[in-house]
Amino acid sequence: VPGEPGKEEKLILIADNDKPAPRLYKFPGGRARPEESAEIALFREIIEEVGINVDKNLTEVARIYKKDHEVIFFHSKYYSGEIKPGREVAEVLLLTPSEIQKMIEEGKVLRNHAEGFKRFMDMKVAASR
Repeated sequence: VPGEPGKEEKLILIADNDKPAPRLYKFPGGRARPEESAEIALFREIIEEVGINVDKNLTEVARIYKKDHEVIFFHSKYYSGEIKPGREVAEVLLLTPSEIQKMIEEGKVLRNHAEGFKRFMDMKVAASR
């Protein structure tokens, strides 16, 4: 989500309805259907989970390999729509990177999503040099 001038960019974290306690947060997204590319799956999942469209200009941030699939993290900017939880989402948070870092330190973010966030922040630092 593009920030206002002079303010930190904000990112979306969600909590799923069907996950047991303690509630852990993750970035929106999900598995691609057989006919979908990772990018098309992301656009669909963002609409389903948080009700917004994102800019089609995606930046791949990270690929994390799990035992049965690959998780690809993308960064994009808000395009249109109102942020609200979809039917499978218990909560949507709009947070600054420093607020997300604090949640990671408190153990409130899924481990592979915390790793994706770390790589995103590393990429931003490298780009600012």
